[in-house]
Amino acid sequence: MGANIDNCTRTVRMQQWAAILRECKASGQSNAAYCTANGIHPKTFYYWQNKLRREAANELEHRELSLCGATNSQIVPIGFSAAASGCVTIRKAGYTVEITDGTSSATIEAVLSALNRQC
Repeated sequence: MGANIDNCTRTVRMQQWAAILRECKASGQSNAAYCTANGIHPKTFYYWQNKLRREAANELEHRELSLCGATNSQIVPIGFSAAASGCVTIRKAGYTVEITDGTSSATIEAVLSALNRQC
């Protein structure tokens, strides 16, 4: 039972911090200005930002591995098309990924890495 409570607590905290990070981005303020205005210690903010990025990258890699099921991969050329709305669409092996303005470079790198490793 203790493990379930720990998992629930972890999930709730991650959801709360994901909302805080989205709110910061939507505010148009710098991270430092947002933290000051909202009484958040910058080290805490960056800790959770990094934690959520690592979690997203791990989840993406896990999904990629479970889809593939194989360790050998082949790099396949992918097509890029830029939409007028500030969105880049990438199509590869039946997958479509849309990257919009403001997507973090870490997320883009993780997605491209996963696409390169796809079956």
